[in-house]
Amino acid sequence: MPRFCANLTMLFQEIPLAKRFQAAADAGFDAVELLWPDEAEESPEELARLAQNADLEFALMDTPRGETWGIAAQADQQIAFLSQMVKTIDMADILDATHVHVMAGLAGDDASDVLTENLIQACDMEPYQSFVIEPISPQAVPGYGLNSFDQAAKILAKVDRPNAGMLLDTFHAMNMGHDPLQLWRKHGDLIQHIQVSGYPKRHEPVDGYDFPAFFKALDKADYEGVVSGEYNPKGETKDGLRWF
Repeated sequence: MPRFCANLTMLFQEIPLAKRFQAAADAGFDAVELLWPDEAEESPEELARLAQNADLEFALMDTPRGETWGIAAQADQQIAFLSQMVKTIDMADILDATHVHVMAGLAGDDASDVLTENLIQACDMEPYQSFVIEPISPQAVPGYGLNSFDQAAKILAKVDRPNAGMLLDTFHAMNMGHDPLQLWRKHGDLIQHIQVSGYPKRHEPVDGYDFPAFFKALDKADYEGVVSGEYNPKGETKDGLRWF
C-alpha cells in the first residue's frame, strides 16, 4: 500500500499541534503535512524538531493563504510573490519539506499566465525544492485561480521544470465531477502528492468512493509519493483511522 500522511491542520485537532506529530507516528503514519506553517504558534525550527523526533517525513507545506487563498496567480502581486517565496523557501528548508504547495489565490482571467510565470520563478529560485499546484473546486473556493486539472497540466507543460508538479485532492476532484482514478491515469506523470477524504462531507476517506481500489492502482503504478488524509474527522481522529 502507499505511504500514508497525516494532515496535522485537520487531524488530531483534539490535542495541541505540538502533540499531533507523535500522535500521528503512534497511529502508524509515515509522514505529515501542515497547510500553513506560517500561521502556527510554533517556530519552523520547533516544527522541524517535532517531526524529526517522531521520525516523520514533512511531506508538504503551503505558501501563505492570507485573505485571498494565496497570491501566485494575481497579476498585481508578482513582486510580493517573489518576496513571499524567499521566506517560503527558507521555511521549507528548515522543515525539510518534500513539497511546497504554491497557492494560486483568487484571480481573474489572466490567472494561468501569471501562475505560470511565478511558478517558473519559484522553480528556478530553488531547483532542489519540489513545488506543486492544486486545482481547487469552485464549490469550495469560488474564484480560485486554478480550478481545472487540464488547466494545471497545461501550466506545468509551459513551466517545464523537473521540480514542478501537481497535487491531486480527491475531494476537489469529485466536487468537479471527476473520478480520481481516471485523473490519476491521465495525469499520473505530473502528480507528486495526493490528498484523500470522503465525499461529499469530507470526513474519513471511506464514503463516496472506492478508496481501496484507488490505493491498489497507485501501488500498481509504483506511485512514490504519499497519500495524505486531509479530512474533518467525524469524532476523535484515532477512532476513524481504520481506513488505512
